[in-house]
Amino acid sequence: MEVNILVHVIGNPWRRYPDSYAWQEVKYSLDEDIECRERSLRTEEGVRARTTIPILYKCIKPEHVILIVQDTILASQPRGESYSCVIETVESQIRRFLEDVSGDLYSEIRDKTRIIVAPGVGRFVNKTTINGGEVDVHINMCGNLQDFYSYVLLRMAYNLLEVVRRSSGGGGDITLKVHLDLTHGINYMPTLTYKALLDVIPIIATYANEERAGIGEGGDPRLRVYLATYNSEPVIPLVRGEHEYVIHVVEKLIVRSNGNLGLTPTFEAPQDAKLLAPSRRCVERLNLNVEEVSKEVNQVSKDILGKLESNPSSLSAFAGSLVNGLPLLLLKTMPKTSLSYYVENLLEAYVNSINVRLTPSTNSITLEVSRKARLTRASIAIAKLLLARDLIKLRYELEYSDDNGISLSDLQKLASIAFGWNERLRLVIANDIRTIENRVKGCSSGVACEKLQGGEWVMLKEIFEESREGVEECREDFLRESNEQRNFIQHSGLHRCLVEVRMQDNRIMVRYNSELYKKQENLLHSIASKGLVGVKI
Repeated sequence: MEVNILVHVIGNPWRRYPDSYAWQEVKYSLDEDIECRERSLRTEEGVRARTTIPILYKCIKPEHVILIVQDTILASQPRGESYSCVIETVESQIRRFLEDVSGDLYSEIRDKTRIIVAPGVGRFVNKTTINGGEVDVHINMCGNLQDFYSYVLLRMAYNLLEVVRRSSGGGGDITLKVHLDLTHGINYMPTLTYKALLDVIPIIATYANEERAGIGEGGDPRLRVYLATYNSEPVIPLVRGEHEYVIHVVEKLIVRSNGNLGLTPTFEAPQDAKLLAPSRRCVERLNLNVEEVSKEVNQVSKDILGKLESNPSSLSAFAGSLVNGLPLLLLKTMPKTSLSYYVENLLEAYVNSINVRLTPSTNSITLEVSRKARLTRASIAIAKLLLARDLIKLRYELEYSDDNGISLSDLQKLASIAFGWNERLRLVIANDIRTIENRVKGCSSGVACEKLQGGEWVMLKEIFEESREGVEECREDFLRESNEQRNFIQHSGLHRCLVEVRMQDNRIMVRYNSELYKKQENLLHSIASKGLVGVKI
């Protein structure tokens, strides 16, 4: 099964909306390096159009189309003074553009297309036609450039996760190809969109992978992931003749193939996370009190984090568990809320913080947009963690609870999913699990073994030291010693002084001792997060 996603970055195509285009109709053709799904669809003659969309769509035949535009292209009067109305108006403009430039393909493209209207910054003068006359549309967007990247990443993570969810469960090999066309992007749009995809796609390639022979059995990987980036030279008006514009493959990344990762995901520790921060310049432009707005924005961040049922410390430990190979801690700190719920709540709060002032007149329309809040680096760090979380849970719903723990066999299955991308981590975890399993199964005499056979929870330390007289209890502060911290990391977080085991229905169950974990929680999270960059705002 092959799933193709065509992503277009689009600037402002109009000279005057909706009846005069700045983009010329020219002939586009395809470089020979561009692979068409059906060779019969490749055209040597090229396709005349104002955009690369028709020819790339015919060649690639994507199941999904994503158009990325900025709110700064608004060139007609919104229906109301809210930012949601601005987004709806821009979407309507792009739908009209798509209908104009794709001709007979429109009905097919329309049903597959999602539009991301990302926040832009700056001053612009667009033009529209009202009652047959030309009207200037003055746009003044106050905000942060970083928000374009953050907004696109959040939306792309959400959309690509849905693609994976729809494509999974069908059996057979899956090839996911993302095609990014930068031809019509302007200024920072191409670079930041490319960066957003590079941050999202490796996570999908890492955790959406399945295995032919079953999880943990070493079968051939079923998922292959590619990112191809296209561009064509800028259109230059010609007085005579017709120039053919060739769409080139400027880069082709094999993100995952044959079990090998060309790009690995990066995670950060969202310590003391603030999902939104005040945009000081915009707040001051609105003559508002920066401190009051800051308190308001901070409260919104706390409310959203509360809905996640996670705190910055546990989220950082979850990130560290993914990177350092700590499967039991990964389960203990795994967020309970989905990426979609997080994105919807975060972007709703972000949109609600935006102040819009619309001033229409006979000869002009003035739109002033002031974003009181900005999306922080921590908000993106959390989104990437939730994407990983959802992909892991999509593949295998593990039977786990803090009270009953998880079976060693299920813990091994989790390790195959979460750490299959790293051979060293996978082997270390498998060895640690096998050591525990052999020790428990070989436990035949002594107080600890009697407890184990009676179905009681027993500390690993007691099982491993059953032959010794007077087993010492683990000190509550043992993790403050550097060598014990190393043992925790080096043995997959399955430290003998933290983990309990018991037999249940012929299965070996493991869990963290709740009393010791609670007393050591902050320190444990800090140890797990070592090696990660900590982000605050």
